[in-house]
Amino acid sequence: MNPLIPVGLDFAIGQSDIRVGEEYNYILPPALAYGDLDLGDFQAILPKNSILNIQIKLVALTVLFDVPATQSLDINEYTNDTALNDTSVWSGDDGFLYRSSSSRLVMKVLDSSFLVSPVEGNTVSLSYVLYDLNDSSAVIDRRTVVDLFLFTLGVDEIMPGLDEAVRNMHLNELTLILLTSDIAYQESAAVIPNYEGLRQALVATQVIPAYAADI
Repeated sequence: MNPLIPVGLDFAIGQSDIRVGEEYNYILPPALAYGDLDLGDFQAILPKNSILNIQIKLVALTVLFDVPATQSLDINEYTNDTALNDTSVWSGDDGFLYRSSSSRLVMKVLDSSFLVSPVEGNTVSLSYVLYDLNDSSAVIDRRTVVDLFLFTLGVDEIMPGLDEAVRNMHLNELTLILLTSDIAYQESAAVIPNYEGLRQALVATQVIPAYAADI
């Protein structure tokens, strides 16, 4: 998925020599903008087959590999703040804390169960609640026992961090899983123009996945 919508702007910025503090004008033909999409309430503002003239000022840059490192520190801080690694609070199997070598995946067993783990090729079913680490009240997605998420382990059907986490889980186990973005959904979608509701309109037209409109 392109992290910047429309895709032509994502491509143009990547190909141009724009530097911090500079302003560029990018003119996008319909095929690299929103084409003949029916954008509903935004049709009057963004008619089908519009040519877009977008002025961009590059304010700052963040090196991509710095993002997971920063998020890993956020996970460590969360782990300490919530006492997930405190053996006086957690003990036995329910206190098991797994941390990958890169610290980009942290798992906490909240309720242990059978000692049966999935293996490569197994069909796995999960119920889950997905939320942002910084705001656990903002639920991004949810699956329940009546609407389970099904996938085959080891065939690249799911994000790599979840694949690794599931391999370390057991049947009917309740686990808290913390992932940095590079082993989860990676970039979310930034949409230009930043009109309220336009991201949802692009979800409805399947230009971007539903999760990217919430992250």
